[in-house]
Amino acid sequence: MKQPTSVKAISWLNIIASLIGFGIIFYTFWDSFNTVGYVVPEAIFFITIAFIELVLVFLSSIAMLEGKPWGRTLYIIIGCSNILFNFVYFEIDKDTIKSVIKFAIFAFFLYRPIVNEYFKSSKVNELQK
Repeated sequence: MKQPTSVKAISWLNIIASLIGFGIIFYTFWDSFNTVGYVVPEAIFFITIAFIELVLVFLSSIAMLEGKPWGRTLYIIIGCSNILFNFVYFEIDKDTIKSVIKFAIFAFFLYRPIVNEYFKSSKVNELQK
């Protein structure tokens, strides 16, 4: 079955966003060391969580492009945990609301019937090999 456009678009948007995020994290470390000579200890926890999340989103997006259903599941789990993390550690502001809306839209498109059929057919083709 042909790959749905929504899977391609969401996966590539996530891959690009992950690469930008990696750049931001590495720049944050580099700038901290150049400016003050160390990274603020309280920030290390949040930077580590962000890095792990970016790696997992990157991997899930690659898996979705390859038609692996576990990539979609991993992406949904990461998105839900990110929302919970934001509600626990940060105040609810317009950026948090925007990320929740973006995640809800992506989840809607990733669970449309045509996408479900695509992941099922990919799984069947993988099992038959």
